[in-house]
Amino acid sequence: MAAPVSKFISVSRKLGTFLLNSVFIAQAATVVHNMDSGRPTKLEFAVQMTCESCADKVRAALEGKPGVSSISIDVGKEEVLVEAALTSAEVQSLIESTGRRAVLKGIGGSEQ
Repeated sequence: MAAPVSKFISVSRKLGTFLLNSVFIAQAATVVHNMDSGRPTKLEFAVQMTCESCADKVRAALEGKPGVSSISIDVGKEEVLVEAALTSAEVQSLIESTGRRAVLKGIGGSEQ
């Protein structure tokens, strides 16, 4: 009698995990869709920078690019904040074009 119950529990766990993963995928797709709407999004990146020269190169890679609204760089924290209508992958690519590694730390909306 225990075998059918344990099989039911195993199937239930697998189904629950599948449904939970589906919800996360759907939420991620919504975030990506909202980012593609052209509305500026705040992106926070951890970027390997050791000096002001590094920061200047990152700033030059981002400034003046269509879709980039603002840039804030903190060398001490190795942090770059960008407000842009670009996707996080596009901004990351621009930063990494300077030869520095960038890792997305956070995404947020901008005030209306």
